[in-house]
Amino acid sequence: MSSTETNAYQPDYAIHPGEILEEILEARGIKKTVLADRCGIALKTVSQIINGKASISPGIAIRLERAVGISASLWSNLNSDYELFVAREACLYKQKQWVKKFSVQQYLTE
Repeated sequence: MSSTETNAYQPDYAIHPGEILEEILEARGIKKTVLADRCGIALKTVSQIINGKASISPGIAIRLERAVGISASLWSNLNSDYELFVAREACLYKQKQWVKKFSVQQYLTE
């Protein structure tokens, strides 16, 4: 294992890219309806992204890049990182549930 692997940054939380999008819109004074028009997507889609109920697809990432000037690769990376974090958490939850099936109390008292 290389030192870059052992020192890799792995936060214990994730932020949906929609939260970041919302902050950018607020900071720039852009309304959701204006963003939807600029991107050529439904207002419902913008709201779902902001509320963390929809992902940012590569196509929407490109549209956001053109609309707000933040690179499509950043939007895609934020979305990918978020989805990986959620998947890891789900896997970890399943593993924790599996471990709970075993009684370890008897080994702790010995």
